[in-house]
Amino acid sequence: MQRKITLALLAALLVIPTAARSVLDTDLSNLWELRDFAVDRISSTAADGSNHDWKTIPPGETLVLADLPGPGMIHHIWVTIASDDPMHLKNIVLRMYWDGETVPSVQAPIGDFFGLGHGQVYFVNSAPIQVGSFKGMNCFWPMPYRKRALVTAENQGSVECRSFYYYVDYRKKVKLPKKVATFHAWYNQAYPADRQTDYVIMEAVGKGHYVGTNLSVQLNTPGWWGEGDDKIYIDGSPAPSMKGTGSEDYFCGAWCYRDAFTFPYFGAPLLKAGDLHAREALWNVYRYHILDPITFEKDIKVHIETGAWPGTNDRRPFTNNYSSVGYWYQTEPHQAFPPLPSAPERIGKVIAWETDPVAPVKEGEMMPVRAKSAEGVEIAPQSLGNVRWSMNTQQWLKFTAPGQWAELEFRMDKAGPRNVTLVITNAADYGIAKVSINGRVLESNVDCYRPEGIAARRVALGQVELLEGANTLRIEVVGKNPASSGYLLGVDCVRVE
Repeated sequence: MQRKITLALLAALLVIPTAARSVLDTDLSNLWELRDFAVDRISSTAADGSNHDWKTIPPGETLVLADLPGPGMIHHIWVTIASDDPMHLKNIVLRMYWDGETVPSVQAPIGDFFGLGHGQVYFVNSAPIQVGSFKGMNCFWPMPYRKRALVTAENQGSVECRSFYYYVDYRKKVKLPKKVATFHAWYNQAYPADRQTDYVIMEAVGKGHYVGTNLSVQLNTPGWWGEGDDKIYIDGSPAPSMKGTGSEDYFCGAWCYRDAFTFPYFGAPLLKAGDLHAREALWNVYRYHILDPITFEKDIKVHIETGAWPGTNDRRPFTNNYSSVGYWYQTEPHQAFPPLPSAPERIGKVIAWETDPVAPVKEGEMMPVRAKSAEGVEIAPQSLGNVRWSMNTQQWLKFTAPGQWAELEFRMDKAGPRNVTLVITNAADYGIAKVSINGRVLESNVDCYRPEGIAARRVALGQVELLEGANTLRIEVVGKNPASSGYLLGVDCVRVE
């Protein structure tokens, strides 16, 4: 029943009068009724009848998947790809043109269009987009056209796509009403997103309705990324016509999510990292407005904030990598999309860490590790939902024996004396720390044992002569409380006044 309702409501997005609604009718109870359309398919099947049912796409070349006369309606696209290019889902660009357009109405890396962010493969079970085992990419967005539909795939990578399989299933002899909105999808990215400027999911001029997005986030900064509010501006409104309470809420989950989930209209199918709030973690989330399309008469802007949880980090030096595909229907003509980022630019690389030289708080998890006592010493950011660390994250020093140490770097814009406070972590398995800055020992016996559980603690280091540019914070474990079960240490941040 859920499947029947889902596809029937997809059909309703086009607002087709009752007389013409059989074009998209998927109600099982009406399958006995005769239809007024004919169906057809364009596919990669071998013309000679062999099992060579794929196409190759050399680097820099474009494959025409379908060039269809109208009137008609594409109702299903299936694609699967075998390529030696590990990032082919980012490097192959899918485009669609309606009714003789010279600029595309659909333009996106093929993986992102099918909800697969970061060039990764995972399962998606939404109403309009479904990805099955293994990398069987399906799209059920209805796509009407009056005169012509052109669907292409361009290989912008440097490696030949050796096997590109596809179906384009469509309906011909379709009776379209006078007013029809055509399908649009646009890819955008910001590597990294500007914390001071809202990220753009889509913007359009014309009459139509926004039907959703899939958003991919790569963490450059540890911590929970999902607090930015969604903002939707309709018909020239200077203030958001619709404003949400946070990214996790717009994508219909809550409380920072815990596990991957994929439902017809919303989901988070990719949560990839040992620690989901750690640096380099990969996320994909989607929200499809199938039951609740957002209409506009003149124009629409769909934006989302990218900032941190209020109060946890007022001076974040950079934010995370964002990429997305926004989907909508509108009347033509549409405004041309901005230039697509190049293939190398679409590969989301983690931004090199630098602590802000002006910020009064130097985050431990952002401090580069310049040296350590042995290769076996493990150092990594750590986020725990029940610990009140600055930015919800610490630099975790996984020491296992006395004498182990690590040197972390933070930066200052000017040299001179400063009052310095170290915020260090205490727990039942933490050791005793010796703390130095720029070679000067400031504390030699900071006992970080705390039997009640994990908590942050301030240690005043007094006035310290700091250098312009790089400064070295050295943390060494010199022993442990007899009651402690380990030698771990953790740096939350350094506060400079």
